[in-house]
Amino acid sequence: MKRIMLAFAVLVMASANLGATLLSVLVAGGSLSNANLTVDNFEFTRTCGGVGVCAPLDASGIDVTLVNNQIRFAGGFTALSNGGFASADFLIGYNIASVPAIGGVGLLFNGAVVGDQSFAEVVETVLATVPFLHVAGQAQVDAPGGPLADIAVLDAAYHNIKVVKDIFLVGSDSEGLGYATISLIDQFYAGPGVDPFCVGAECDVVPEPATYAMLGVGLVGIYLAKRRARV
Repeated sequence: MKRIMLAFAVLVMASANLGATLLSVLVAGGSLSNANLTVDNFEFTRTCGGVGVCAPLDASGIDVTLVNNQIRFAGGFTALSNGGFASADFLIGYNIASVPAIGGVGLLFNGAVVGDQSFAEVVETVLATVPFLHVAGQAQVDAPGGPLADIAVLDAAYHNIKVVKDIFLVGSDSEGLGYATISLIDQFYAGPGVDPFCVGAECDVVPEPATYAMLGVGLVGIYLAKRRARV
């Protein structure tokens, strides 16, 4: 619990997106880098359903920032409907090359909803190509109900991974205005056995699950089935 509260403090204090790059620039061939991480090969798709507001309109409405071991996506992700149903689904993919090996990925967001059928979620799928293409780990955050923070413990340590971020919102209320919004999505990277949300000396160690390697291929099927079900 302490590490989650500390991570939220980091999210709030870093709310000003200094040095942010538009996602549209990155999709066009741009990249982000620092001493440890290089993030490139960005992809973006937007799918809307129902009647209402589906925002942002394109990748130019999303800011991306890389600071130390944290990548932030900031934008007015919104699905809004008045007495009906509206959905907004965004897929953001990118490659990460890391000097220190990555063993865990932390996911944090500030999703909020109004309406008895509204919800917001982000599913983070980490893909690795060694020894073959497979799902190395997955994390999910939800509103309402939570969790607002989750950790994907990878099945091994990797220097190169691909991340697919599925941002899905539904705005719906049986009697009136219903909406779901997300303005900040943060991702933290850490080495094997290290808590990605660690911002102090007293941090929990993430356990290494022995079954993740066997579950990798199965998670690919679950991920693809989920995508098909939404189409």
